[in-house]
Amino acid sequence: MHLVTCEHAFADLSGIAPDRLRDAQGLAAVLLAAANAAGLHPAGTPQVHDGPKGVAAVLVCHGGHVALHALPDVGVCFADVAGIGAVRPQRAIDVLVKCPPSERLIRAAWPKARATDESAEALFSRLQEVITALERREDADSQAVAQLMHEREPAG
Repeated sequence: MHLVTCEHAFADLSGIAPDRLRDAQGLAAVLLAAANAAGLHPAGTPQVHDGPKGVAAVLVCHGGHVALHALPDVGVCFADVAGIGAVRPQRAIDVLVKCPPSERLIRAAWPKARATDESAEALFSRLQEVITALERREDADSQAVAQLMHEREPAG
């Protein structure tokens, strides 16, 4: 029996300068750097497209991909890196976090998935854990913002 492993990491980035997210050449360079850091080998050239719902940038690789979905007007970007075999998508996320720099990061990584022995139920359970962790983080962030707003209210 042949065991195949898959690696997947993603991140939500915010606080990015809008002009950085509109720079097609810059995004293409970042995709290539991220793929190299992850150990992925490009299957073609990076594609960057501007559309009605933001910017989509993707580099299809042999056995994986690096993708960015950005909303330049609000300075946010979703990054997704996946690969099969001995790849390190978290390293690609580290590159993406640094270029372009972001103020806030929510990061998550999937554990190795074994195509021959991971059940759909186990993957669904892990997905639930990740969603719960992200919701807790969002709640904590909301509470911190509310506390700061309360502290800045004029005494009256």
